[in-house]
Order: sequence, then structure tokens, then C-alpha cells
Amino acid sequence: METARLYARELREEDAPRVHAMTSRPEVARYMRFPAQDTVEGTRELIREYRSGGGPAFLVEEKETGRVAAVFAFKAAEEPHAYSLSHFSAPELWGKGYGTELLAGMVRYARDVLGAQRLYAYVVADNLASCRMVEKCGFRLTGKKYFDDLPNGLCIYVCVPEE
Repeated sequence: METARLYARELREEDAPRVHAMTSRPEVARYMRFPAQDTVEGTRELIREYRSGGGPAFLVEEKETGRVAAVFAFKAAEEPHAYSLSHFSAPELWGKGYGTELLAGMVRYARDVLGAQRLYAYVVADNLASCRMVEKCGFRLTGKKYFDDLPNGLCIYVCVPEE
């Protein structure tokens, strides 16, 4: 999958050292459902988890520099032809439109390649930038779940990819 500024390829276990540069950062883990990774092996296990979710997982690189920009994964949802999305990105690229560009490309990929009829995004309510990003890409808020470690909730977004 490719966009104007990004190139996405299959995420592999050997990417662990490069991905660890992101997963070891507390500001990245803050809004994810995993703690900051202490070891490259921990990141390798996270990659295995992302790859075994019933959908493809991608390492996303910035075309111009080749540096890792993000990790993106599709996880098969309980209903047929549906996926939940997981995404985290390099903080130095936040606020530059990369997330929106990537998500819009992945929505098209889900529709055209995976045949997805419904996509789910679960976003920590405190992560206002990600909430705006999914809304820009056609997701609508359908509810919230609350957890002890997320007192403001986890927003549940749904998108029906259009042709």
C-alpha cells in the first residue's frame, strides 16, 4: 500500500529493532493498550501479536527518508468482512497529516483488497488528535467503553468503506 508520502509493506519480526525505537517511548505507549517496551524481544512479541490478528500488519515508512513512520494492523472482527484497526506512529511525525493520509489509504486498502464491509477503530478518548483523524476519514463515534485505567473511556468508531 502506498500514499503520496508513505509506503507500507508487510511487518516482519526482523523489523523489531526499528519498531522498538517507537514502542519503547512512553508517549507512544500512552494511548496504546501495551506498555512501553523494555526490550527488542518484547517488541518482537508485539509484532507477532499484530501479525496473528487475522488480517495484515504493515511497517510504514516515509518515502523520502525511509525512516519508520508507523505500524498499522488489521485484526479480524467477530462479524464477517469486518476488521478493527491498530496504529501507532513516530512522535516526530505527529501533527503533519501522516496519520490521516495513512488511515485514508488503509480504508481504501481494506475495501479494495480485503473486501471489508465494516471497520472499527478504538481510540482512547483523551487522544483528541486521533479522534479527529478517524472522524476525518469517515469513521463515526458509536459508543464508549470504560476501564479502570481509562477513566475518560475508549471511543468506539465505525466506518463503512464506500466505493
